[in-house]
Amino acid sequence: MATITSTAAFWRRRRREPERHGHIPFGRGRRSRRRRERFAVVLERPEQATLRALATVASGSEAAICDLGAAVEGVWARLLPADRDMLGYHVRAAGVGATLRRASRSWLTRRRLRAATAMGDLRLTECARDLDRLMRDGEPHVRAAAARALGRLGTPEAARLLIGALEDGAVPEHELVHALGAPFAIRPLLQAFRAPRTLALRAPLADAIGRTGSPEAAQALIAAMPGGGSEVRVRIVRALTRIGSPAAVSAVRGAMSDPHGRVRAQAAWSLARLGDPDATALLERGLNDSAPWVRANCTAALRRLGDG
Repeated sequence: MATITSTAAFWRRRRREPERHGHIPFGRGRRSRRRRERFAVVLERPEQATLRALATVASGSEAAICDLGAAVEGVWARLLPADRDMLGYHVRAAGVGATLRRASRSWLTRRRLRAATAMGDLRLTECARDLDRLMRDGEPHVRAAAARALGRLGTPEAARLLIGALEDGAVPEHELVHALGAPFAIRPLLQAFRAPRTLALRAPLADAIGRTGSPEAAQALIAAMPGGGSEVRVRIVRALTRIGSPAAVSAVRGAMSDPHGRVRAQAAWSLARLGDPDATALLERGLNDSAPWVRANCTAALRRLGDG
């Protein structure tokens, strides 16, 4: 009897592990894996009739919907815009969105987690408000999954909702920055970055703007440098490094004369990453800096530029 009890407890723990570690339990066993493989084969050569059949089959159960979402996520980058639109039409017509909305209100954490992930994988833009609600869920894994799903939706509305969550602090900052770090979010990000009410959020907003890689954002970041604290200036230098435009490179060079050692150290590291050969004189002067971490970064930067 003791063996049976311990075995049952072991499997209960195993079932809870995916939620504990943030993994998404799309389905267990061979059946779910085979279904995802079949879906992926159809999606590689999409046609009107096959996509309609695919959506109809998937709408039969939540597990099938999640498997379809996983398959779509795997091929999304290779789908043509027309195929994406056609897939979205058939998925909506099959009632998949309504099924996921119901699941998102379940008292079971696993169902809410799967629903949030599938909404993002299937790019169900009409579920943006449901995902916003899930970002206030009681379970941290559900909140993080909802933030990632909004990032996959890739709409200005999703960007605004993610920025709102950044203000609330309900979702870890790194999850929101990663979700916002794409070109679709650049306009809402710049609006929030310039707004007085989000002054306290300029550091994570600068990170997200840098991840978009948009050259048009460089001027907004450069203009904010003088008035920001040391942490904001460090993040701005990091963001300008990711953008890499001529104006951004010039601003990173200027950060080598910043009064704060952390900013100078970040600038030295950034110049090495940018591979800027004109920065050699600046880095050599930095070898005599009063801050040891600045001297260390300048030494590493010169070595990297010399090897390049």
